[in-house]
Amino acid sequence: MSPNIAALNLVIAAAGLLMCLLCLTNAYLDDQMERTSRRFLITLFTVLCVYILLNIAGQLTDSFTGPGFSMMSHISLFFESLTAAAATPILLAYALRSCGEKHWGRTAAFHIAIALLIAYLVMLVLNEFTGMFYTIDLNNEYRRGPFYPILLVAPILIMLVGLIAFWRRRAGLSRSQQTAFVAYFFVPMAFMVCQMILFGVYAIVLGTGLGAFAMFVNLQADQRERTFRAEAENAKLKSDILLSQLQPHFLCNTLGAIGGMCKTDADAKDAINMFSRYLRENVDAVGQDAPVPFEQELDHAKTYLMLEQLRFGDDLKCVYDIGCTDFQLPTLTLQPLVENAVRHGIRGTEDGTGTVTISSRELEKKWEVSVADDGAGFDPALPPSEDGRSHIGLRNVRTRLQLVSHGRLRIDSEFGCGSVVTIEIPKGGGR
Repeated sequence: MSPNIAALNLVIAAAGLLMCLLCLTNAYLDDQMERTSRRFLITLFTVLCVYILLNIAGQLTDSFTGPGFSMMSHISLFFESLTAAAATPILLAYALRSCGEKHWGRTAAFHIAIALLIAYLVMLVLNEFTGMFYTIDLNNEYRRGPFYPILLVAPILIMLVGLIAFWRRRAGLSRSQQTAFVAYFFVPMAFMVCQMILFGVYAIVLGTGLGAFAMFVNLQADQRERTFRAEAENAKLKSDILLSQLQPHFLCNTLGAIGGMCKTDADAKDAINMFSRYLRENVDAVGQDAPVPFEQELDHAKTYLMLEQLRFGDDLKCVYDIGCTDFQLPTLTLQPLVENAVRHGIRGTEDGTGTVTISSRELEKKWEVSVADDGAGFDPALPPSEDGRSHIGLRNVRTRLQLVSHGRLRIDSEFGCGSVVTIEIPKGGGR
């Protein structure tokens, strides 16, 4: 290999390594990225960095001769080839998951990719005994064998399998995600073909770095777009929730109950102050983007229940089974569930009486908050338009839980037995 080509290869490898290190650092530091996606990308770019470092190590030992350096070059090239091929199944798994495949490890595409990777490993091992694909002599000189093109068939097929699998499922991806995966599948493949033609130039190293960098830039653009959309949707949901809490019938009924107290009850002033606090807390919640302490949400729900007890008296009972409070959840998530329990659960029974129970508990990986009632109940399997209930509040709460805390809402209900709505908040924000 001429000194000019050797220098060019070092520059190519250094550029590829720099691009992969930038991607790895950004993926590691980006705490806004969804946890599983972040793990996939960190794994992928770590493998790519190892691959390029092995390539650089091999280049630096090329100029040395002797059996020892020849053995070092053999080992370096073996693992360099293996890590380069292993990167594509990792990317394929990430692409399948991004397309909506929850069980990506069971797909035919992933199984084929792993089988091809194993076949490639077998060929690399076989080459160590036969030299049919390439050799490195005692003078540390690399030479292609008669079957060298066959060695590249498996990595190319892995990329083709990944590209086909991704293309068939591309409808589940955004435009930026589609561009990202196409870039990584196509660019290294094109440079691999170039390397088969241009002997001595490590084109695949440059193609891998460029493909990985282009992919990550597009994924970052998609992440920013999703964040902006989530923030806009979150702001709209907070406004919708606030309006749902300030419903005219609730305001009129509560003011009517307080008006009746003014004639006979000396505690009317406390009721007015309570109602004022409830309204102020609803308005203040609109400015809250970050999760708030559970105790704050619990106090707001208690205020609502006390106001309802002004109207319904002993017909409405409240029980608090609070096992933990040291966690946070999105603002205006608990009170809407309590309101549903009163309006549709307790007041939906024939006699309009019942109990609302609020409970919280800490589990190994999450916190749970439950709002239960022994009221009318409903069939959760029925479409919202067919069960006679309004689900706007539940939809808003479910969406805000996902957006703000990566939480989820679970509903269990039965006609005549009541309902239990459970908030699940993963520890660590689900990241």
